[in-house]
Amino acid sequence: MKLVRIAAVVLSLALVSGALAQSLRPLLPAETVAAVGVQGLSQQQAKIQPFLDEFDRIGVAKAFQDAFASTEQQAEQSANLPDVTRLPADLQGLSLLDVVGNEAYLAVSVKQGALIPAVTFVARVDAKAQAAVSKMIADEAGKAGVQKLTEGSLDFYVDSVDNGDGTTTPIAYAQDGALVAISNDTDVLRGVLRRHQGSNEPSFTSAPGYAATLGKLGDGQMMTYFDFAPLSAVVQPLLAAQGMDALATRVSGMLETLGATAGVSRLTATGVETHSLQKLGEADKDPALYALLSSHAPASEGPLAFVPATALSVATSNVALTSWWDYLGGLVASVPQLGVSNVDEFVQSMVGIDLRADLFDWMGQNVATITTPSPPPAAAGLPTSDLLGGSLFVLEAKDASAASSGLADLFGKLATQLASLTDPSGSGTPAAPETHQVGGVTVTTVTMAPGVTLAYAVTDGMAFIGTSPAALDAALQAKQAGTALPAVLAAQRGQVPSDAHSFTLTDAKTSMQNSAASLVAGIQTAAGMGGSQGLDIAKVTAATDALKQFLDFVAGKLGGAVSYSQVASGTLSSSGMTQVAW
Repeated sequence: MKLVRIAAVVLSLALVSGALAQSLRPLLPAETVAAVGVQGLSQQQAKIQPFLDEFDRIGVAKAFQDAFASTEQQAEQSANLPDVTRLPADLQGLSLLDVVGNEAYLAVSVKQGALIPAVTFVARVDAKAQAAVSKMIADEAGKAGVQKLTEGSLDFYVDSVDNGDGTTTPIAYAQDGALVAISNDTDVLRGVLRRHQGSNEPSFTSAPGYAATLGKLGDGQMMTYFDFAPLSAVVQPLLAAQGMDALATRVSGMLETLGATAGVSRLTATGVETHSLQKLGEADKDPALYALLSSHAPASEGPLAFVPATALSVATSNVALTSWWDYLGGLVASVPQLGVSNVDEFVQSMVGIDLRADLFDWMGQNVATITTPSPPPAAAGLPTSDLLGGSLFVLEAKDASAASSGLADLFGKLATQLASLTDPSGSGTPAAPETHQVGGVTVTTVTMAPGVTLAYAVTDGMAFIGTSPAALDAALQAKQAGTALPAVLAAQRGQVPSDAHSFTLTDAKTSMQNSAASLVAGIQTAAGMGGSQGLDIAKVTAATDALKQFLDFVAGKLGGAVSYSQVASGTLSSSGMTQVAW
């Protein structure tokens, strides 16, 4: 099929980008709203190759293929699927790093008035792959219905894909030596070729959003970009045409306020470094949203005193959840078509819970999460006795008494509703809450369902909600004993600036080991519960064992990780570092 041929060519080109002479960013259209790119991966082969070799040595891919394509029906379905993941014969024999380029970009651009965005791929292929790519393009160009066009001194080709509804989508592609470009918009591809030939017309790199974000961040092994503002001109008329003028105005203001955001990741000698920037739009477009996003109050360090020695991570942020809830309520009320003038009353009428009284009236601006190890996985194929793991949510409490009564009301109503839903008669009665003391602090536990027991307590100006009683008890015991931060987390704390409005400290090694065990248990449980569907449990177990072995290998390379965010002059910046022993 033509679509399969084109998909195979696009996939192949996405894999064969190589050494470049200049940056590809100036070739992308000025109307680019989203882009993702890679650069310099081949220069990082010494770091990446051991992971690829271990993945192949363990045989993770083959083990999963054997496990989940083991039935006759699945094998038949697989046989009928077009194999667009296999490289064409001309590219066989190349390793992954042979065919991953030093620079390639996939971009989405939106022209005002256009209903369908343009998707464009540009890359520079290395000498090893140029001949093969040229042959593939020549083969496609010789097919019936393919047009040969010219832009400047360069030829390009346009094919079309039948959408199945009487319409077609053009696929335009070109190659000039090392440069390969593909787009579903012929005019966009023409622009790429013009800029490639030296035109100084506006491009991605001349866009204000780029200059304020990705242009400042510089290069990395991976780059991402998203510009919300141009979408305003696309979304507003669409909503207005549906008679939603108020919503059109609000959404337009939101998008312009969100501005542009970009991020880069770099492989360094000691790990993976990440940086991101978000440049907000003008404050007058959506003053309430701008105020929320530009708030720069520092995150509280109070929750750090409750981090137990077994903690995998702690994150704390000054986020003002009540203000965000109020903003959402105002947004919903501004759309008459929704018929919701008061979101608090609407929620209460639907689920019987007064979120304003039970949560938002007593909550402050600071929130935190503390993650402790999940309980040991259950036997293969059996559900775990603790479905929610060992997380702890910490909310600033401006009024301890209101927080205690609010949480009691909230969890009591949730337990009652769950009991009714799980009882065939619809009149189930929840188990009565239980209490116990930890260092003079009252801890209340509420069983919501089998395997789901929550716990809460209020102390030191904070409300604690644990997904398991053990997680909350461990936090309170750490505070009582004056336990210091675990060594891995403490080592990262010094990298966080004092004005950070949020930060996260993580033991990446232990976190991945814990996640690997939970993931494997989840896959095995799903397979066990669906055993009648023909899965070979022994093969599933072998596959998950292989996956865990690989994830444990990766975890063994990791150390601590830290990330933090700051706000200044309408710009949100974030930085992070994960230690990797390459």
